[in-house]
Amino acid sequence: MALDFFGYDGVEAPQPVDFNKNILKGLGEEDWDKVLSFGAHRRYPAGSAILKAGSREALLYFIVTGAVRLSASGLRTDEILGEGNVFGLQSFLDGEPSAIEALADGPVELLLLGPEAFDQMAAWHPRIAIQLLRDVGADLANRLRKHNDLI
Repeated sequence: MALDFFGYDGVEAPQPVDFNKNILKGLGEEDWDKVLSFGAHRRYPAGSAILKAGSREALLYFIVTGAVRLSASGLRTDEILGEGNVFGLQSFLDGEPSAIEALADGPVELLLLGPEAFDQMAAWHPRIAIQLLRDVGADLANRLRKHNDLI
């Protein structure tokens, strides 16, 4: 059995994740490997704070395994995002403080992509970076439409 970056003796490596259908949909395995090479991998135990409201970290958070509980003053109830979802979209795009808080809803593994890593990815793989920006923008537009029929 081959070990990956997160592998341990006797533990199978996680299977590839089908990320949010709206973010980088249709990206092939080779292109996903390129995206993964620019991100930072992090693991959080259950109940850990991943992101605090007011944080200025402009990161995209891809959920590789586990689930994340999001809360914000504007949400009626907490939202739980599972494997394959992405959060942190607004702060990633505008660099403004986050309005959400994110807690690990059980053990969770994330891929974090920050502005510097994105810029480097854009220089080396512009097609992927353009697709990522288009998909993030479209996902945000869809979320806005759900919350405001006038947009």
